[in-house]
Amino acid sequence: MAKSSRKTEKKSAPKAPETPEKPAEAKKENEPKKIDIKQDDEMTDERLQAFAEVLQAEEKAEKTDMTTITRKKSTRKPWGKIAFFSILSLIVVAAVAGFFYFTSGQRFTGNKVQVKMEVPTDVASGGELSFELLIQNGEAVKLRSAELNINYPDGFKVTNTSIAPANDAKNSFLLGDMDSGYGRRITITGTVVGDVGSEHSITAILSYVPATFNSEFVTQSSESFTISQSNLGLQFDGPSRVIPDSEVQYELLVKNNSEEDISQARLTLDTPDGFSMKSSDPAAEVGKTWTFADLAPGDEERVQVTAQLSGDVDSLQELVARVGILSNTGSFQLQTEQRIIVQLVRPELNVDLSLNSGHEDRALTFGSTLQYTLSYANQTDEVIRDVTLRVQLDGDLVDWDSLVEPHSAQREGNTLIWTKEQIEDLGELRSGSKDEFTISVQLLDSLASDSSVTNPELIGQASIEGEAEELGASQVQASSQPITVKLITQASLAAEARYYSEDFTKIGDGPLPPQVGETTTYRLFWKVSNTVNELGNVKISATLPSNVFWAGKNISTSLGSITFTPSDRTITWQFSRVPAGVGYSSDALSASFEVAVTPNASDLGKVMVLLDASKLEGTDSFTNEALSVSDDSLTTNLDADQYATGQGVVTDGNNGTE
Repeated sequence: MAKSSRKTEKKSAPKAPETPEKPAEAKKENEPKKIDIKQDDEMTDERLQAFAEVLQAEEKAEKTDMTTITRKKSTRKPWGKIAFFSILSLIVVAAVAGFFYFTSGQRFTGNKVQVKMEVPTDVASGGELSFELLIQNGEAVKLRSAELNINYPDGFKVTNTSIAPANDAKNSFLLGDMDSGYGRRITITGTVVGDVGSEHSITAILSYVPATFNSEFVTQSSESFTISQSNLGLQFDGPSRVIPDSEVQYELLVKNNSEEDISQARLTLDTPDGFSMKSSDPAAEVGKTWTFADLAPGDEERVQVTAQLSGDVDSLQELVARVGILSNTGSFQLQTEQRIIVQLVRPELNVDLSLNSGHEDRALTFGSTLQYTLSYANQTDEVIRDVTLRVQLDGDLVDWDSLVEPHSAQREGNTLIWTKEQIEDLGELRSGSKDEFTISVQLLDSLASDSSVTNPELIGQASIEGEAEELGASQVQASSQPITVKLITQASLAAEARYYSEDFTKIGDGPLPPQVGETTTYRLFWKVSNTVNELGNVKISATLPSNVFWAGKNISTSLGSITFTPSDRTITWQFSRVPAGVGYSSDALSASFEVAVTPNASDLGKVMVLLDASKLEGTDSFTNEALSVSDDSLTTNLDADQYATGQGVVTDGNNGTE
């Protein structure tokens, strides 16, 4: 327990009668020591006894001297002198006896009234704190009108006291008169709430009037304790500035901070009259209350509340979240609480821009149509004059010739502008006014072939501004959240079958057109082009028909490798990336391989399929969109070979060339 610190306000004891100073005399062998009693000296029992002994010694010495004085003869009788000294001696003895009685037997020292406290040094927030006070009158006199006042720390709430308090705050106790040796013990119990690690003090102040004085004396004591832990933690998050009647969300988090399981933890939310809870997850019990049956050490429970607050603009409203434990008797034992002070604020101008009925960013292809919805409202309490609306579409990707909107907007570069010249109501936009309209525009079909643009995007944003004369003609303005459109790259795949190269070099073998029973070899090509964004994880594949054979010769690629899988007859070309601009600002990627076909009688008079449809798959590295393009199947008709096209029908060998 922390050491008690007591401070006693002392009143000066009544002045002792001053003894006249006497000339210094030589000490006699058995003479008691003289004590000089000053006004400010504390009259202890020992000093009072010594003081009495001094007076008695002086009286004795004086009597002794009188008996040893050499008497001279006198004509006067000595009875008068004897009577005088006898009376003086009696007065001195009575004075000493009375002084000793009143100053020793009934003396108030000022340091024997004690107030002691026994307070735990460590407590848990939300837990019970019980402490005891011991009041002891060790003085020789009675104490009148004793009253004990206690200064409790913030967060402490009294639940019980062993004697009845004298006020509603339960911090004043009337003890009345306290006889010498009187002792009183008081027990005070309550709950304490505070931040973990914070230190708090309790101060007890005892006021009283000693029976021998008319002044009030005070004795006090202080003890400290530390909030070392909280059995249940609580976090309360949400906006502190709210537009009246708008929908807002608050989140509450309850956590078991102890090392033991906690049963029947209860969360309550106290709200003002203007608070209307629309929903909560999980659903609330009656009176915005949630009960958690079991919380293991470290467990958390989250509650999300959707609500509306109504009230006067600029008014303050208080939300109080409390968490505690529901006892077996049904009482609520508070553990901790959190507060949010909410200010209801005046909203300004509102403007919103949505794209295709949403506000999220998106990835689109060239030539896509953009359907924007522009909405605006004056939710201030004033008329806003000379309002200007703007929609900015940055990115140089818009085909402005495709623009469709109802108010004939001015256009400055990539920005559309509307004022009172286009929309009359923008001259004076009254409080509560609102409107919306749509803007339709298309993206370019493609970029110029020599364009070096990569990772193109279009950022759309709306803004509104105007003047509020009632507010000193100050500008009020607002902007919407930007919406970004990323363009998906345009990748292409071209598949070709040839017997002759472009320079008329023979690269195939066997009869042309193909003949029954004879083998003809063809060279197949894949070419890949890509526009504005890099492609990653690229795979090109196709399947060989059952009557076409993988020759495994003259395989070449500009990057990556080609493989043939006999089990499913699939030819695959894979590589890690296709840079932006391949096939436009740089050469296309290409690969080639050979296949062979030997027609049988059933193929006579037919065009044979050399390769099923080819497919390219990859991921747009800028938009993260999966991309897939394909090309038609290849036949013996050799449509891409200007020197052999049309010679694909299988013959019986009577016509054809080798």
